[in-house]
Amino acid sequence: MITLYENATHVIVTGKPGELDVLDETFRFRPAGYFFALSYQRHKTSKGEEGWDGFLHPLQRINSTSAKILRGRKEQVIRYAELEGFKVDLSHLLEYPFADAEIDDVLPDCVAGDHQLDMNQ
Repeated sequence: MITLYENATHVIVTGKPGELDVLDETFRFRPAGYFFALSYQRHKTSKGEEGWDGFLHPLQRINSTSAKILRGRKEQVIRYAELEGFKVDLSHLLEYPFADAEIDDVLPDCVAGDHQLDMNQ
């Protein structure tokens, strides 16, 4: 079972080491132009013993049973964990203060007034 804890910037993902390994594999990617990096070339020539393997890991391991990822990827973590068949506990997530807000609740002139910019703006 995967449990998510949320703070202002990150989502902490806890679970079994094997489950976190699967999620890490799902999120890892190779950025554009990775093969130009000297550390990747060293990795290729040393047959994986030195250098960088070319992958970025947005899901950063804290220890064997927990990892963290930026809060903007929370929905992706939930979706991928459910696609892999993991149970996901969402009871520790922060409450969204605008969950009941509709577009009609926001005034069209929310920042009304005659605002002048000064020389530094």
